[in-house]
Formats: sequence, C-alpha cells, structure tokens
Amino acid sequence: MLKKKCDLARVPYIDIAIYSIVIFLLNLNPVLDILLALVVAMCFIKTDITNLLSGYIFFAFFDDAIHFELLGGSFSRLLMVIIFLRLLYLIVREKLKPEIKEITIFLFICFELVFSILIGKFSFGDIMIAANIFIFLMFSIVGRTEEKTMENSLKKLLIYIVSGVFVAIIYGFLKFNFLFEETGTLQVYRFSGTYEPNFMGMYINMAIIIILFSESLNKYIKSIALVILLGTLGMTLSVTGVAVTCIILCVYVLKKGKFLKRIGYLFLIGVSSILLFGVSQYMFNIVNTTRLNNKNQIEEEVEEQTVPEEKIVNSDNEQEKSTIDNSQQEIEEAESDIPETKVDIIEDNTAVKRGKTLFENFKEGDFDTLTSGRLPIYRSFLKASFTRDLKEIVFGNGLSDEQLYCDFFGREKEAHNSYLNCLYNFGIIGFILVIVGIVLVIKRNTFFHMNLQNTKYEKTVKMLRTIFLLYAVVLSLYTKKMVLVFFLI
Repeated sequence: MLKKKCDLARVPYIDIAIYSIVIFLLNLNPVLDILLALVVAMCFIKTDITNLLSGYIFFAFFDDAIHFELLGGSFSRLLMVIIFLRLLYLIVREKLKPEIKEITIFLFICFELVFSILIGKFSFGDIMIAANIFIFLMFSIVGRTEEKTMENSLKKLLIYIVSGVFVAIIYGFLKFNFLFEETGTLQVYRFSGTYEPNFMGMYINMAIIIILFSESLNKYIKSIALVILLGTLGMTLSVTGVAVTCIILCVYVLKKGKFLKRIGYLFLIGVSSILLFGVSQYMFNIVNTTRLNNKNQIEEEVEEQTVPEEKIVNSDNEQEKSTIDNSQQEIEEAESDIPETKVDIIEDNTAVKRGKTLFENFKEGDFDTLTSGRLPIYRSFLKASFTRDLKEIVFGNGLSDEQLYCDFFGREKEAHNSYLNCLYNFGIIGFILVIVGIVLVIKRNTFFHMNLQNTKYEKTVKMLRTIFLLYAVVLSLYTKKMVLVFFLI
C-alpha cells in the first residue's frame, strides 16, 4: 500500500472550492495566472492519488474554456506534467508492473504514433492525445495499490464530477457563453457552458446519473439539483441531450421499483424544470436583446461622432463644405429607408421554434438538416475511410481528430462520431481492437481493478458507460478525459 499523503486540509473537499476560485479568476491577468497556477500545482503535489485523479477530471470540464499562455494551450497541460512526474515516481519507487491490458494499449498507441510519422500525418496533437492516454494507464497501474479503499475513491471521483458540472454551468452563465446557431431558417441561441451545447448536455447528463442513482443524498437536495440540471439542459436545446435524459429516467424508473411513486416524483421534477427553463429562457432573451441593442446604439453613436470631424477639415472651402453637407443628407435619406437596428429576437430564440423546425424537417424527410448535418458528415468519413491507401485503410493515419470536406457545409468538418473517428484514425485493425476493448470493459464490470458487482456505485458506473457509448454516436469522445477514466482504468 502506498503511503498516503495528507489532504489539503481537514475540511472535506476544500480543494474543490480552491479549484473553483482558480477557474473563475484565470485568464484575467498574466501575472495572476502564474500565481493561480502555482496554487493548483501545490495542491496537486500535496494531495493523494485519489484526489489527484479527481482534480484532473474536475479541470477536464474546462479544457476548452481556460488557457495557460506559458504552455500555449489548455491549463490541463500544466496538470499533466505534475501528474506524470508524480505517477512515474510512484511506479519506480514501488516497482509496480503493468498488466496485459496496459501493455496492449501502450503498444497500440506507440504504433499509431510511429505509423503517423512514417506516412507524414504526425502532428503535435498526437503527442498530447498519447500523453493523456499514458497518464490514465499510469493511474491504472498505481490504482491497484489502492484497491482496499477504492469504493471511497470512486465516491470522491463522482462528487468531483458533479461539482465540476455545476461550476461549469455557473461559469457558462457568468461568461454568457451562448452559441448562435443558424441552420436554414432556424436561428437560436444555445447554452454552451464551457465548450459546446451538445457536450454541455453530456456533462449535465453525467451529473443527472450520479445524483439520480445516489442512495445517500438528501431527497430535497437531490430534487433541487435535478431541477437545476434539467432546466439548464433545456437551454442547450440539445436534442441528443434530451433523448439521453429520457433514457436515463426510464432506466431509473424500471430499475428502482415503486413505479407509480417514481413516476410522480419525476413528474414534479419535470414540471419544475420546465418552469425554470421557461423563466431562464425569457430572462436570457431580455438580457440578450438589451445587450445587442446597446451594442448597436454604441456603434451608431460612434458613427455620428465621426461626421463633424470630416466637416472641419476644409471649413474655408465653401464648395467642399457644401459637398459634405449634401453627402451627409444623402446618407441620412438612405438610412431612413433602412429599418431600425433595434434587435428583437425574443420570439426567434426559443426551444419551441427549434422543435417546430426539426418537426418540419422530419415531415419533409430532410434528415440531413434534421441531424444538423451529421448524416452528410458520416457519409464523408465512411467513404474516406475506405477510399485511401491500403495501409491507411488497415492501420489509419494517427491519433489526431481529422477534418474532412463535407458538401453539406461546403467546408471541412470533424466526424462528430467516435466510432467513425476510430475507424478513420486507427483503421480497420485499430477499430476492431477498440470495440473488443469496450466489450471487455463492460463484461469485466470493474473500476480501478475493483469488482463493482453488488457495490452501491455499480448502477451509476454502468449508466455512465452506457451513456458515453450512446453519445459516441454523435460526438467525438475518444480523447475526452471524463470518458477515458471510465474505460481505461
């Protein structure tokens, strides 16, 4: 058993509060960023292995939101260096040896790196992806020494995940991170949180699973948390997110028993969530409309202030002054024919309009638009996977998430499908190995080498893995830390 280090303080989960404060203060000032980085570095150096992994996953929800300029990328790069050195030290000191699973994955990733170099497809992104996978393999090796306390470690990890999701929601609202999406005649604003609406929907569903299947959580706290999560999920306007939530709720009702009681409970939660969503959507529309109107007003004032300066240039030249006056009059007459720039998007920016548009797409059989262009992207990647050099068909072309040209968008797009990512990036051989690996993970039903059967977290972990496999159909997840932790460890 590895000698455990003391926690940051006697107060439980004080590190979550520290990490949250750091996240909200990062990227405000370069000097402050360095100080905050030192604070997090000290936390990661002093904490134990369980909290080290949990903290790494906590920051994973902000990979695309916060950056560390000294390392030229995500703040997680700093954490990766610290974690790698700590785990390497423990492996060497304790003389820990990898198992067949870790060796196989390690050799597979190394082969893909070498192969991408040989065919000229290697990039810096390949190194970062490989490094991240190697870190989780190292966690897997070190984790065997923590097997006796693993149930408590899993509990901590789940708490960090839920905390990370709620902090991500707060961060997204404070930063006003909404994505303006225009597809055909549909124009809506979708809550992005810390990355992108569909990914934010996945994050929220992770928290819903953990809270819903938690036996020890106070029922009032559970109800409030679910209302907030479901209401926020609505603001992402993610069709996939809502569909996945419905699956989660159905499984919850069928697995937990007491059918009518569960239905009544979820009905009250659903009504409350809809009310919260409606109020939030209305408030957002007001705030966004006001913000856009103020922006337009400022632009108009700036334009008006530039007119007198033009008139002063040659005030002694009466003929030129007359020309300027005439030009100004023509501009004013032209502007009078243009509608006011006051923005009114309240009616357009609703989930109702998105729902109506998607229904119209379904009736017309326009499945390309209905799936937000995903079907054309899938066809492009599937075709490209089998119309390239034979060696690439068999072994792929590297670890990085590639982009291919899609006629539907008229530009290059990512796969938005983890299975197609694996087929295109790793080739037929790699794709088969990945699928076999997933099947073995599900069959073994373990986490950190701890058998989950009959433990109080078995259903939670099974549901998380199942949901990840469903989301993999519409999102590129094969490099995401919160997914890898449940499939590599």
